[in-house]
Amino acid sequence: DNAQHYSIFERGIKDLIPDFYITICSFDGFDETIKETFVSHEKEMEQIEAYINEHDEGHLSCAYGLGHGGEVLCSLLERSHITIDKCIIDSAYFEYLSTPYAMMQASAATMFFYPLIKEKTISRGVMHFLTHEQKENPEFISRWQQHYLSHNLDFIKKRSLFNQFSSSYQLKHKKNL
Repeated sequence: DNAQHYSIFERGIKDLIPDFYITICSFDGFDETIKETFVSHEKEMEQIEAYINEHDEGHLSCAYGLGHGGEVLCSLLERSHITIDKCIIDSAYFEYLSTPYAMMQASAATMFFYPLIKEKTISRGVMHFLTHEQKENPEFISRWQQHYLSHNLDFIKKRSLFNQFSSSYQLKHKKNL
């Protein structure tokens, strides 16, 4: 997901480790241990495929992708450079936009999310959404605030966020999955 950090899965991962071998993918620019800037889906997919081919004999029994990770997972399935028996794709974005529209959308999304991630400030638009959503779904607000406002995501660069959005909006799927 946009600015999702693998740490949100830590509790579940600890429960699975005794019974499963787990590989966790982190994208360039969205993991504090990786100093690279996110460039494109293509580069991330090549890195994931290389790792899975080298360490897991090109095969995964199961894979999970949330948001941006779901988009990349769909592309990995489509490319068929690795084998994945089962997968869960959660909240992936699939509306293809031409380059000019993708760049405009990415700029708007970056302006919306970057201050929230970097400075923990909430814009008036986000506050309006949260106020409305609080009435409808108080649990959602609690989870949302816990994720975005309690994690230290200072390492995320604005360029990584923009590239991730624009790459997502320009991702075309050729096959029906």
